[in-house]
Formats: sequence, C-alpha cells, structure tokens
Amino acid sequence: MNFVEQRFLTSVSEDLKILSGTEFEYFCRGILHLILGESKDISSIHHKGHNLYAKPVGYTADFLAEDYNVIGQCGTDKNYFEDRKKPLHDIERIFENHNSCEHIYLFSNQRATGGQLTDLNADIEGLNFTTRVYVYDSEKIAKVLLENIHAALIIDPLLERLPKTFEYYKILPQTNKIPDFKFQYYWRREEQIILNHLETHTYIQIYGLSGIGKTELAIAVTREIQIECELSLWINGDDFNSRKINFSSVQLTRFSNTINLQFLLEKHRVCLVVDNLNEYLEDFIADFNKYNYKDSKCIITSLQKNFDDTSSMLIPFMDKEVARNILLECAVSPSLEQINKILEKSDGYPLVLRLIKSAVEVDDYSWEDIVNELSTIVGLSDETNKKISQRIIGKFTHTWANELGLIKYIDKRLISRHFLVSAILKKGITQLTKRSILSIHDSNFFVIHQLILDSVKHEVNIDNRIMVFDNYLERYLTQYNVSKPLSYYLFIFNHSKFIDDVYQKYGYADNLKKIIFYSLIQRTDLNSNMSFIINEFKKFDLHDSNDCDIYLIVEEGEIELMNIDKRKSWDQYSGKCIEIIDKLIRIKQKSEDEEILCLLNHHIGKAFFFNNNFEEARQCFMAVIEMDRNADYARLQLARLFFKLKQYENAVKEIEIVFSSQDGAQDRSLSVLLSFYELLMNDECKDLRNRYLDSQPEKFMKTFIYSLNSSFDQPYRILERLCKHLSYNVKECYAEICKMLPLPSNLKNNEALRIAYAKIQLAYFNLLKYSDNEEKIVNMEKAFELSEKYWLTTNLESEHNLKGILDLYIAAEKFDEALKYAGKLNVNPFTKQLLCKIFKGKKDYGLALQAVNEALDLSATFGVKNYHIAAFLHDKSEVLFELKDRSCMSELEAAIEKQDSAKTKDSWKKKLEDWIVYFN
Repeated sequence: MNFVEQRFLTSVSEDLKILSGTEFEYFCRGILHLILGESKDISSIHHKGHNLYAKPVGYTADFLAEDYNVIGQCGTDKNYFEDRKKPLHDIERIFENHNSCEHIYLFSNQRATGGQLTDLNADIEGLNFTTRVYVYDSEKIAKVLLENIHAALIIDPLLERLPKTFEYYKILPQTNKIPDFKFQYYWRREEQIILNHLETHTYIQIYGLSGIGKTELAIAVTREIQIECELSLWINGDDFNSRKINFSSVQLTRFSNTINLQFLLEKHRVCLVVDNLNEYLEDFIADFNKYNYKDSKCIITSLQKNFDDTSSMLIPFMDKEVARNILLECAVSPSLEQINKILEKSDGYPLVLRLIKSAVEVDDYSWEDIVNELSTIVGLSDETNKKISQRIIGKFTHTWANELGLIKYIDKRLISRHFLVSAILKKGITQLTKRSILSIHDSNFFVIHQLILDSVKHEVNIDNRIMVFDNYLERYLTQYNVSKPLSYYLFIFNHSKFIDDVYQKYGYADNLKKIIFYSLIQRTDLNSNMSFIINEFKKFDLHDSNDCDIYLIVEEGEIELMNIDKRKSWDQYSGKCIEIIDKLIRIKQKSEDEEILCLLNHHIGKAFFFNNNFEEARQCFMAVIEMDRNADYARLQLARLFFKLKQYENAVKEIEIVFSSQDGAQDRSLSVLLSFYELLMNDECKDLRNRYLDSQPEKFMKTFIYSLNSSFDQPYRILERLCKHLSYNVKECYAEICKMLPLPSNLKNNEALRIAYAKIQLAYFNLLKYSDNEEKIVNMEKAFELSEKYWLTTNLESEHNLKGILDLYIAAEKFDEALKYAGKLNVNPFTKQLLCKIFKGKKDYGLALQAVNEALDLSATFGVKNYHIAAFLHDKSEVLFELKDRSCMSELEAAIEKQDSAKTKDSWKKKLEDWIVYFN
C-alpha cells in the first residue's frame, strides 16, 4: 500500500468521527451498497432509522435491503467498542424486530483495536444466532471505500461528506479511473474475444466507426482485467492526435497535471486505456513495449486499423436483439414494426439508437415521427447514421441554439463544466444531457461524442452569435482571472486552442484581448517564453482607468524586472523598481476599488522590497492585510521581508498564521502555500517545520500534487529546496512524490529547472541507497541517470553546479569521475569536505584527513554554522575509524555535541556505541 493510500485510510477514520448519527446512517447506506455489490440498486436499500426530524422510530433498523433479508445498524457512541453492551444490545433488538433477517451489518464511526473486535466477535458467537453478523469499524469502512474506489457514482457522493478524505481521493493513483458507462451497457461477444487476446498479449486496438460503442466496450473489458493490475489509467487520445506522446510526461485532463507513464510502466502492472487515439499508434506501442516491465495491458480505441489482424479488432454493429433492447428501454415503448423500421436504417448503431430514444423521451419526437423522418433518408449505413444524428439534433437547434452554438464554438469533446455552467443556464445544460448530447465525464468536464459534435457543427449556425459567446468568455475570465481557482486553471489549460483562437481575432485595443492576454500569462512558462510575452506587451496601449489594464500594467512591471539581471545591472534594476513604484502610486491615488487597492499596495510593496526599501515595503503589505485578513500572498512577502531583516520572530508569526488556518481555507492559493513550505526550511523554523511538514507530510503532498504541472517550474523549484529534508525525514512521502513526478516539459530552455530536477533525483538516489526497497538497484540507476544527465547540461563553470555533480558522483561511489571535476572548485570548507569524501572513497585516508582538517581550519574564516562543523567532525571521525585511530571516538563525540538534528544525533550515538564496543 502506498503512502497516499495509507493517508486516505487514516483520513476516513478521522472524518467519520465528526458525522452525526443521521449523517453516518445515510453514509453507511452507501457502504452497505458497496459491500453487497454494485449490481444491486442502491434505491433498494431503505433508510428506516429516523424520521425527517431525526427522532428515533420505534424499532431498531437504520436501513434494510432485499425485503429485510439484510439489516444495517449504525452506532456513533464514542465508547462503542470499549463497552460491548451497546453493540450487543443493538444486535438483540434487530433480531427481536426482524428475526427473519439473515445478515446483520453493524457499522461504527469509531476505530476498534484488534483486541476489541476479537472480543466483540466472540460475544456475538455466544448469542447463538443463526443470523450472520458482520462488524465494521471506521478502519474497515475505509478499506471498503478504497477497494471500491472505481465505483464513482457511489464513491463521489459518499466522500463529499468527508471533506479531508475527498482531497486524498482526488490524488489517489486509482482515481484516474476507468470512466463509468455513460449508458446501460449490453454484453457483446467481442468482449470475451478481447479478454482472451489479452491473456497472451500486452495490447489490442479496438477500431471502428465513431459511435459504434468502442469506448463502452473498452470500459467493460478494463473492468474485468483491472483487478489483476495495480492501477488503472484512462487517457484521452484526442490531446495526442497531432503529436507523439511523451511517456515521461503524459497529461491527465482529470487533474490538469501530468504523470510519468514511463516510470509507472517500469514499476507497476498497469491497466492502460488510450481512448480515441488515431495517430502515432505504432510509435505509442513501441514505447509502451519498451517500458512495459511488469506485463501491463493496453487497450487503444481508434477509427482506423493500424496493426495486423492479431492485434486489431473491428467492432461491428450491435446484434439486432441488443439494439431492440436499447429502444425498449424507453418509457413509451415502440411497436415491433417501428423497431424493425428503425433498425433497418440505423443498422445496430448504438449512439444513434440512444439519440433516438432520448429524443422520444423528451418529446422532441414520437416513435411515428422517428419512423417518418428516417424513411426520407437514403444512403449507406455509416452515412445514414450521420444523417439521422443531424436530423435529430436539427429538431431542437432553434430552442437550444445558444447552448449548442457555444459547444460548436468551443469545438472540443471535453468541455469545462465550470466554464459551461457559468456561461449558460443550468436548464439548458440539463436539456442537452437529457437528449444524450452531453455526458458528465467527471467533476470537471462534460464530454460530447465526436459524431454528435460533428452533427452540432453541421446543423447549428453561429455567425450571428459569435459576439455573445465572446462575451461569455470575457465575463468568465473577468471573474476568475483574479481569484484563479483550480477550475480556472483547468479551463485555460485544457481549452487553450479555443482561447488562443478568440485572442487572435481581436485587436490590441479591445478589452477582451487584454483579458485573454492576462490569462495567457498565467499559463505561460515565462522562463521559456519571455520574449513572446514582452513583444505582446509592446502592442497594447494600456490605461490606468481600466481594471484589466491595471492588472496588465502590474504584470508588465513584474516581467520587466524579471528580465533584468540585478547582479550585473543593479542601477538599471533599481531604476525600474522606482519607475514601477511611481507608476503604481499614481494609479492608486485615482482608485477607490478595494480589490484594486489591495493589488496595487501588494505590488508597490514588492517593488520597494526588491529595491531594499524595507520599511516602505512593510507598510504596503500591512495595508493589504488590513483590508483582507486572508491575504496570504501579502503575508508571504512580509515573512520574506522579516527574514531579510533578521526579525525571525515576526517571520515565524506570519508563517504560523497561514498554516494554522489552512483547514478552513479551501480557496487559498496553492502556489502561495507551496512558497510557505519553502520558508519552513529556514533554520529559525525548525519547530514549525516539524509541526507542519514532518508531522503532516500528507498535507504538503496534497498541495504539491495539486500544484504540479509539467509546464510550470515552481513546484520543481520548491521540491528542490525541500528535497534533502524530505528524503531524510519523510522518506515515504518523498519516495511517493518521486514515483509520480513527471519530467518537466520545458527543461530544454530552462537551466534553473534542469538544476532543480537534477537535485531532486540526487536526493531520491540517496534515499534509495539507504532503503530496503526490493527494486532499489533499478530505481537508483534510473535516478542516477536522470540526475547526471541534467547536471551535465548545466554550466559547470558554476561552483554550485560543480558541487551538484560531485555530490552525485560521491553518492554513487564514482570517485574517479568526481576527482576529474574536483580541481575546478574554489577553496572553501565545503569543497574541502567534498575532497575528503572523494579521497576516503578512494581509500586514500591520508589525503582525506588532510582535506577535512583544512575544512575545519577554514570554518572560522568563512563563518560556518555549527551543524556544518558537526558534519566536518563526523567525516573526520569516519576517516580516523578507517585508520583504526581511537581518536575517532572523541571526534564523533564533538560532532554529536554540535549536531542539532535529534534524528541524526541518535544515529551518531548508535555509531559511537558500536565503535566503543569495537575498540574495547
């Protein structure tokens, strides 16, 4: 079980404790449904425990199923398992009132110890009931949830009742799950043929007409084979049909982040589905086979055949009998004659059959209308189905022209629910889902089938509605450009083509172009695309009377500062800071809007800070906080300012405020929170680091994963800062992060990012080196390979980068390679320490001792801190031990005395004890 799964289980137990009795009963109704099996209708489980006012009724039975054959009973007493009288009394009352029941499920929101459950089960056996009794404490309930994590229709609403747990649910590897069936699924003989094929082969391509049922068939097959795999992944091929897939960085639309598919295939048995992939299939399968170390299985759905008959399967039309059943699902059933006439035209085409059925159910057509409409269509079967789809959709294009027109305008199969709901009325969306136009893909996206999307594009004219749709986009971005919730980022990343196309239509004086440009900046890696952004800024004429213009003026100033190397051109940098301050103060004097004033004070404060005007900066940040107590971004700048001024108590206070209030802050910036984690690495934050990072690593992990996108460097830079600490103090957390960490997509043009990634892999290498992971050798080789590759692409004239590659070679015990670079280092205590490690590794203990003594001699000159001196003394003691010199013990004692880390101190004490035994 991985780290995230463990935290998920723990969180379930914690969340269940705070549910009221009635809340817990309704929750357990869903749990009982999962235990009994998904095939059972949840509506058949009747809640009987309370009336509408939550008052107990006259008999004990919280919920019942199968004509009371199964009884569920809930207990929320805090001492439910300590005093066994309560559960035993519940069981006796159930049996008194429902003595014909065969199974009793007893649920508690408390966690039982193993001994308590054993004692309770023994007492139950002593009752001598013929009825079977099953006891579920909070831990067993959590395991039921984890085991059924793929059952989204049940799991999603259940976990929404458990807010902390729901956050872990969204980052479990399993939750990029196989989708639910969009419609009732009917078994097809092809399913068994595919299953048989995958017993002896690693992949299969399912191909056929759009809408023929390939995706539904892939879901059915995957549900059968995924139980044999460690995790299931569902990837939308639409995003890759114009470019080859990079296996080290594959985007998952569900989370708007990326996964390292190569790593997962090398380390885990994966059930992989790539839906609607129509290009580069040969390349994809070649890479899949290359990295498939664990006999993973891959299913691809496509329009055309790409492989031989062994590995590709054509999906034919449905059997007539199955097709009839689809039509007969309708509340108003067609006649046999009508069914035959419809099938004569639709030829067992499931998507069109469902369109027809939905059209009748919402009264767009009668069955007679459908038959008459189809009688006028002439053509081949696949063309006929396109025409049927167009005819049905054409029937209500006038009524729902706005909704359908916007779908045509966006022109993407996965559509942001957040944007669509904000743009058009929910009533319209409801009507489109009833007509089988839209389906819910997950909590973030609607999905529309390509055939239906093509039909919408064919039938709907949007020439006179473009301005309306652009207004929707403008309204949406105006509202969310500032607050930037996660759903906003999902929208701007996953609808980039749509947004870019609208951007290109407008002139630089148009307000919508400015609003879109602001959103483009948010999704752009400025390190790689700085020139594009700067050139675009030059084309705008910005005024300080318009809110959007003000936001862009602020962004422009920040970007101009980023483009100046203050180490080489301080006067230019300082001058730009003063220019920004003056400009923003003039705008501030004209503004009365509190939101704009917060923005301006914040950025004026940053410019003062950058220019070393610290008191002025402090006043600006305090002004922001006075207007908005939740302005974490201003507290972040204040904390950085206080560290700069060595006012450590004030800095720690600001960090404490943010971390102590995170539980109740759902909409706070993940980016800002990540930066606060970075601040925890300051020496003065030792206590906070232990409290909010070491003791709660799952919260950091959740924040990090949500923030992770291979296109942005901030998460990698933060992880670089934390990697040594995490890999030593929170090993499981760091290992889990590294397993899922994708290769950044913009490494080529970003040296700082290459350095960060190299450091992260180096820390992972060191973690693995001292672990007992059964695959540590393979994992270490991979981590070494990645770290070395990216260190060698950096400027090795830099002392920092040289030290990085040396640390890697020393850790990997490649001492000859390390020695080649060591001569380029400047003389300081740390380079002497590195030389000590190299010579020690080469067993040249005389030179090693000389180097570490020089490190200690230089320490006073360079103002080295105690914990560094402790490390030097420790290294010296180890060299002396190799020389069998008893003074190694006194040197190690001195190192222990200077060491701050309790964990390191304890390990050194253990080493000292071993040495004492050795020498005595």
